[in-house]
Amino acid sequence: MAKGLSELQRFILCEARKTGDMTNRRLLVTYYGFEPADRYSRSYKINFDVGQIGKARYNAASVAVVKAFNRLAARGLARRVYNHGIYLTNVGMGMAKSILDGG
Repeated sequence: MAKGLSELQRFILCEARKTGDMTNRRLLVTYYGFEPADRYSRSYKINFDVGQIGKARYNAASVAVVKAFNRLAARGLARRVYNHGIYLTNVGMGMAKSILDGG
């Protein structure tokens, strides 16, 4: 059922299932392992030290995230909210469950 989904898209669905959504910044931390510039910030907004990560790596990851979000939305698995990320649809929740169940 999850045929045609990339590893990143599968990860997004499974992680987003926990809360119903996934933000761009949260994905950069959980999937790519980018360290927040201020890990003690209480703000919902995570900033990164692009110099430490590397501009090319940061840009490539950011583009991959946007493309993955857009593709999930195009398949009806998520609703895209620009400058936030995605919210899973009921179909997306079901797909995530299927992936987690080994389908």
